[in-house]
Amino acid sequence: MLTYSPLDWPNTAVWPQIEPVQNACGRAGAWFSFQFMYYLGVGSYPLFFMLTVAAAMQLMRRRMRDIALRCTGLMMIVCITSAAAALMEPTPTEGLVEGKGGIVGIALAEFLRTNLQTFGALLVVATVYIVGFLLAADEVLVLLPRLVRWMRGRILEAVAAFRAPVRFVAR
Repeated sequence: MLTYSPLDWPNTAVWPQIEPVQNACGRAGAWFSFQFMYYLGVGSYPLFFMLTVAAAMQLMRRRMRDIALRCTGLMMIVCITSAAAALMEPTPTEGLVEGKGGIVGIALAEFLRTNLQTFGALLVVATVYIVGFLLAADEVLVLLPRLVRWMRGRILEAVAAFRAPVRFVAR
């Protein structure tokens, strides 16, 4: 996904197609990334990010609780990211003909724009992001204040060490 190129095969809107494909995983990687971008658009990036985090947690032997809620939150984030991309750029200027939101994003954005207008659609997008993140990563959000306090302490220590007078020893 990171090396996705809209110019790669199997995109039929590009002619002539470039050879060799630019995707680092070859033709198979180009096909998979095209399918994800075609259907989910940029919403596929949070999907792969969260799946990578889940895989890392499994490798560290950390047990994930409430997997059904985590998957629900992840799907909310993926779908609303696609919809937000389609809302922000309704007529694509580069990339796929469908735009950056993919088919899912186009459908959701059209539904939101038709029924709620722009302001209502943006409110729904913001709300679904918040709820999706709460469902997908509530433990991280609970630990966030502790992380901020820890970082603040380290920054204050660094500033105090920087401000400390430097003493030179004369020889």
